Amino acid sequence: MNTEFPVLFTEKEILLKIAKDIKAIRVKMNLTQMELSNRSGVSHGTLKKFEQSGQISLKNLVKLAFVLNKNDELASIFETKIIPDLFMLENKPERKRARHKGN
Repeated sequence: MNTEFPVLFTEKEILLKIAKDIKAIRVKMNLTQMELSNRSGVSHGTLKKFEQSGQISLKNLVKLAFVLNKNDELASIFETKIIPDLFMLENKPERKRARHKGN
């Protein structure tokens, strides 16, 4: 585990948050666990366990994401995002115009 940065969430908290978010999307789409299970190919028992504990295989999470239209977000979860260094932007020396050299 990387210890350079402070840990904001534990592994368990992340797993439970993902499960809670997936359940909220399922409910918002007016799907029962059984309906989501049938559409995704994830067994009902696996889905039920996931919503309670956060435990699921990556393959099954991807199956759920497709049915819930979250596959793009899942596919890009670890994309590198370029964040400008604000310190560098603030301390950048001001550019001056070059003088026009006469003939």
